[in-house]
Amino acid sequence: MNDINPRYPAVIQSALRFLDGKGLARVQSAPLLHRLLWRMGIALPPPILAGFGTNALVQGLLFGLFWTALMWLMLWQGSERPLALLLAAGLVAEHLMRQHEGLGDDADWVQHHQAALDWLHINLDDLEHWDDLLRPMLDQA
Repeated sequence: MNDINPRYPAVIQSALRFLDGKGLARVQSAPLLHRLLWRMGIALPPPILAGFGTNALVQGLLFGLFWTALMWLMLWQGSERPLALLLAAGLVAEHLMRQHEGLGDDADWVQHHQAALDWLHINLDDLEHWDDLLRPMLDQA
């Protein structure tokens, strides 16, 4: 099918040859994020061969990064301490995504959730409300 980039880790090259042999389109076996990570030498398995936890973690982190960047561009640009807001909002976004995916709280949330909630002037009831609002949209995605 497509040529395999020789800069990819050997195990990834082998996995892509296997998927090519099965007739899977490269757009499905090698999404953009994975190709970028492979070029950096990170041997993250193709999504179709990865487990649920790996895919949920990668997609949750990607969602958290983009959501935080979007919030900064739309709301926090020029505010007094944007880095703290970005970190707090990213932690909350990751927590909401982990809740939706049925994953437990991670160590960062356990250790820093109260500081993040205080910084954002919200509480756990607000998060439950946001989860109720977001869950139908995330279920459809």
